[in-house]
Amino acid sequence: MMKSPLKSIIYFHISKKKKRNSRIKQSHALKIVNIVY
Repeated sequence: MMKSPLKSIIYFHISKKKKRNSRIKQSHALKIVNIVY
């Protein structure tokens, strides 16, 4: 579960900002995750 702390932080940020712009934030998050992963 806690393999990458960065991923956890990013996921947390996504969850927090998911209420405002779900699609935009999700696409950006996916790109960030792809770059980090």
